[in-house]
Amino acid sequence: MLRRLLSWLPGSDSDDPIDPEERAERIQEVGRNPLQYGHDATEEVRAALSDESPLVRATAAEVLGSAEVYHEVVTADPLVERLDDPDQRVRLAAAEALTVTTDATVVGDVLPYAIADDPGVRAAGAVGLYHALSR
Repeated sequence: MLRRLLSWLPGSDSDDPIDPEERAERIQEVGRNPLQYGHDATEEVRAALSDESPLVRATAAEVLGSAEVYHEVVTADPLVERLDDPDQRVRLAAAEALTVTTDATVVGDVLPYAIADDPGVRAAGAVGLYHALSR
């Protein structure tokens, strides 16, 4: 799927990988216009959660949490998996994205993060827990 995402970029005839900033920009573009890119774009953004670059993973989580169209179609599972990401930016972005998901099953997953040692993750986890419980 990531190869397909990369193939959408101008000048991507070669197999040379583009840099993380360009991949993150592409994910942001898809997030700004999700309906233009359709269902496949949702899968591309979800696949970007597993990118090798923390920048791309964090951007994908942010897009899933910010684009209203994704709130209904994205299950919490891929975002919950990113709560254990080695990069703090990714953990925080995933926790914040979980605050808008309509998947109420995240309560058990988010609770440990609401009491995490990392203040940023703890804050995002508390907000996520609040939103999950208010549904």
